[in-house]
Amino acid sequence: MRKVSLCAFLLLTNCIAFLDLNELKKSSSSLNYSLLALLSNSSTFGNSTTAIVGSSGGSVRSSDGSFVLEIPPGALTESKQITITKDAAPSGNVSDGFGKKTNVLKFEPEGLVFLKPAILTLFYQQGEMKEGGFEEKSTAFYYINNDSTLEKTKTISIDLSQNKLVSEVKHFSFGMGLNIQVWLVNNGIISNPVPVLNIANNVILELNDFAIHGFANPAEYFRSEVATLGPFLIKLVSILGYDPISVAFPNEDFDGDGVPNSEDPYVLSTGSQILVISSGASVVSANNGAINSTQFIWKSSKSGNYTIRKGGNNCTSGTIVSSGTVSSEVHNTFGPVVAATDLSLGSNTFRICVVSSSITSAIVQTFTRDDSIPTVSINPEGGNYGTPQNVSLTCSDTGGAGCSAIAYTTNGTTPSFSSSCSITNGNLFTTPILTQDSNVTLINYRSCDHAGNVSQIYSNTYSVDSVLPSVTINSVLPGTVISGNINPQVNWQSNKDGNYKIVIGADCNASVLATGTNVSGIATNGIAVNSVVNSGTQLLDGNRKINICVANLIGNIGTSSATILVDSMNPTLTVTPAGGVYSTPQTVTAICSDSLSGCQKIAYTTDGTDPAFDVSGSIVNGSLYIGTLTTPNHYRFIARDFAGNLSDIFKVNYSLPDSTPPTVSIQNLRNLGTVQSGFLVGNATDDTSVSLVEVSIDSGVYVAATGTNSWKFKLPFGLNTWRDSSLHTISVRSKDIAGNFSTISTISVRKGINKDFNGDGYSDVIVSAYSSNNQQGRVYIFHNSGSAGITENSLSSANTIIAGSVNNELLGYTVGTGDFNGDGYADAMIGAIGANLSKGKVYIFHSQGTSGIPSTNTIFADSVLSGEDSSDPIGTALASGDFNGDGYSDAILGAYNKSKAYIFLSSGNSGVSSRLTATADTKLTGVQTQGVSAYFGISISTADMNGDGFADAIIGASGYNSFQGQVYVFHSSGLSGIPSGTANSANATLTGEGNGNIFGRMVLVGDFNGDGKMDILANSIGANSYQGKAYVFHGTTNGIVSVGAASANSLILGEGGFFGYSGSVGDFNGDGYSDALIGANEFNSRQGKIYIFHGSASGITATSVSSANLTILGETVGSNFGEPTGVGDFNCDGFMDLIVGSWFYNSYQGRAYIFYSNGSEGIKINSANAASVIFTGNLANDRFGIVSQ
Repeated sequence: MRKVSLCAFLLLTNCIAFLDLNELKKSSSSLNYSLLALLSNSSTFGNSTTAIVGSSGGSVRSSDGSFVLEIPPGALTESKQITITKDAAPSGNVSDGFGKKTNVLKFEPEGLVFLKPAILTLFYQQGEMKEGGFEEKSTAFYYINNDSTLEKTKTISIDLSQNKLVSEVKHFSFGMGLNIQVWLVNNGIISNPVPVLNIANNVILELNDFAIHGFANPAEYFRSEVATLGPFLIKLVSILGYDPISVAFPNEDFDGDGVPNSEDPYVLSTGSQILVISSGASVVSANNGAINSTQFIWKSSKSGNYTIRKGGNNCTSGTIVSSGTVSSEVHNTFGPVVAATDLSLGSNTFRICVVSSSITSAIVQTFTRDDSIPTVSINPEGGNYGTPQNVSLTCSDTGGAGCSAIAYTTNGTTPSFSSSCSITNGNLFTTPILTQDSNVTLINYRSCDHAGNVSQIYSNTYSVDSVLPSVTINSVLPGTVISGNINPQVNWQSNKDGNYKIVIGADCNASVLATGTNVSGIATNGIAVNSVVNSGTQLLDGNRKINICVANLIGNIGTSSATILVDSMNPTLTVTPAGGVYSTPQTVTAICSDSLSGCQKIAYTTDGTDPAFDVSGSIVNGSLYIGTLTTPNHYRFIARDFAGNLSDIFKVNYSLPDSTPPTVSIQNLRNLGTVQSGFLVGNATDDTSVSLVEVSIDSGVYVAATGTNSWKFKLPFGLNTWRDSSLHTISVRSKDIAGNFSTISTISVRKGINKDFNGDGYSDVIVSAYSSNNQQGRVYIFHNSGSAGITENSLSSANTIIAGSVNNELLGYTVGTGDFNGDGYADAMIGAIGANLSKGKVYIFHSQGTSGIPSTNTIFADSVLSGEDSSDPIGTALASGDFNGDGYSDAILGAYNKSKAYIFLSSGNSGVSSRLTATADTKLTGVQTQGVSAYFGISISTADMNGDGFADAIIGASGYNSFQGQVYVFHSSGLSGIPSGTANSANATLTGEGNGNIFGRMVLVGDFNGDGKMDILANSIGANSYQGKAYVFHGTTNGIVSVGAASANSLILGEGGFFGYSGSVGDFNGDGYSDALIGANEFNSRQGKIYIFHGSASGITATSVSSANLTILGETVGSNFGEPTGVGDFNCDGFMDLIVGSWFYNSYQGRAYIFYSNGSEGIKINSANAASVIFTGNLANDRFGIVSQ
């Protein structure tokens, strides 16, 4: 069912029915759709115009063009049907004094509120209004409220020529265009005070809209319409007794004489004259520290009743804040007026109304509350500037009080104000602040408004510097041309303080920041800086520009630079003609080439030394090449470029045809000497240059040695090692660069035991102290230094120290050497009879090559041979020899307590494997006499006694047959070595002369008569009532023949002191015959004495000690000098030297002595304290002095 809404109009007689939109949407008739379409497009039915407008906005336009309502996007949240009806009848009435200039408009839906104001454009009627006059200008659109009050909308514009008014519409109600009809008052038509006052109040509202009409203030608007408004003010005073319009604008000047209305009203009131005598602050604030209250003093010229009203437009509106009676000319104080409680933000009016004789007079006093904080802007902003700046400060205040003052400081303190805006610290800003050059200026500033509000503190920093630093380079070291490995040093200074950096590249903007020392930091005016730039990738070859960059206060750079030529390439040399042999003198030309810094100079020598420069380029060895050299000569050249780089030494030899042969010599062996090293060493010389040294073994092919002037040759080793005691010839020759060969030097030698641990060709020394460190024992090895011999005699300076690892082990009770792994280097074999619970052990330590045996302890031995009988420890005697002829030394160990000896064969490159005596390769047992040990194995020597190339064993048994004693020779059977057996299976037996002779306590082997067959020297320390005897048995082609001692080829009678208890064999005088050293360690209460007997073609010819070639007496009684002894060429002169132990010395502290041979005279030193080298043990009871035989 349709719903119909009827609208009644007072001014219109027709009525229009509206279809309910919702009902319309439900209808499906084509008519209804047509009507809906019309309504949606601002359709007009009679006096009503309707449109549907949504959130995107739209317009409602009358068909006659009398109005347009434009609704912007966002004003509505949903679609609405908008209806505007002309000539509608509002519930309220229009007050007297207004002229109706448009139709009454009704906006529906009533009460609608826009989120954004709509714009209403109306065309009004000119009527009786003066064209462009005040009444036309006052035309505005008003809401007509139900209570007959009017609400003026905001006028956006008024076009007087087209009678077009544009206003804002914020909500829907009734409204129309009205103008103020001042003429009704001016012409006396309206004289009732109430409507007159209403008209006056509307004039006040209109004057406040001065800006719409293009005026600067209300007074300017008033004066433009003074023809209308002047008479109006006169009528107001005559009707009301005062002028409410002038009171509303107390600070305006209506009459234009420069005096405000409050002091000079346009029309004097007929009532009381009210005057404000004085006033406090016109602007105040609720903020702490500001002006928080004010007051004013006023008087009236007539007595009467008064009210003071806050707000309102006249003396009947606003809030009464004070009232009472006033006496004529009496001062009255109103206040205090407190900002926080009595005033609203913004302008607050207090109207003083005095009624005297029924005439009301009024005056307005205005106060402004401003709680807003003023701000300050600055121009220019702080920053870095190249010129001094004029800095301006501008204050802004939006709260109405207006800015009072700006205070600033430049000394770092905080500017401050009193509550009245007086500056308590800082300066008043009046003119721009000039910043200082070459300085940093900090401006702190703040403002204060007239209400006493103080802004925050602002700070801006101005770094001003118009002057660039000037950089002076004092020096560049070592110069501007340097080698690639040099760090250049640049000494410089700046005339200004500032941050600096060192940059490598085209300028200070280059990306390569230098690395080094003092390459960045802070420069101080006038203070030199030494900057060191690291060489490397930042200073590649070529010209490199080093920029010293110093920034002033604002970062602008002052710079200076040094260009350095970097040259890491060494110069090269070419010398012509090529070295060689020339039949005529040649002119030598040396040419230097260098692509970067260029060649500086060439130096040369002719004495075989290298030419050299110092760091400055001065020649420190050699002469300056100037191009005038001739041959023959041996030249060495070197070139230097300007960067200090040096060429390689260029060696070139020029000679005339050379017919002088070189020379060659063997240093560590003499003819008929014994080889105790795996290496041959020697020297070669030539008047030009030796180019080659060659060695031939046993007339074989010549093989090149290592080196020339000093040369070295490795003798056959491994499987090719010479057989023990074998005889060989060694031939050596040298060749010079001219091809001349030396005379061949040939010697005959015999293979001995290797005693050269580090392979330098020289015998080394091994000495032990078997009771050292709780009888753990220590062994010391001293390397031979060459011709200077043994140069270290301090035990702590030994090249190798081998320590026992168990107390009472007695490491070093016996010591020996041999090449057990066949590498050509001597290995150490060391007995420890206390090890393994006194079963005894023998340790073997292999050489590591040229460094010898490293310091270690028994835990790290390469091989360990262990006894199995605590009553018969192994290692009481030991020796090495190649029993199976495989080229590797084998070990033979004695255990004389139960008359046994054990042979352990080497396994080859790995040496002797660790084993127990039960698994020995050979076991030899002596003859027991009535169950008593024969002391078989108390002494052992090895040699090839029968010349078959295999080592044989010589074993003494001094306890045989009640110490008659015997010596046994066991021949090797060949590749299987010596077979196991007993003394009875010996190949030869030598027997002492009688019971108690103790024959065989010592057995030695040597070729005493030089016939190439090995001889035996054995002793009888108990013979001839312990005077002692020594027997020499000459060898034969088949070896030693079994005989009694009495049948010996030579016999030497001793003089007591256990003559023959120890001894050694060596060729001390180099005549090719073995010499014998025999010790008597108990001579003269153990002072000890040794005797040397030289061999000859007849062997040893001496028959008693009185015929000895040399005797050497021990140092002190009780030192036991002469036990044990050993030989070796310790000073590398080719003659055997002597080493003697004295392990009783100084309470068993012990000593060892080396006596160097005097050459062909043999050993000449005859007292121990005159020995060539003396070693002393560390502590008493160490028993230092056990040496290898």
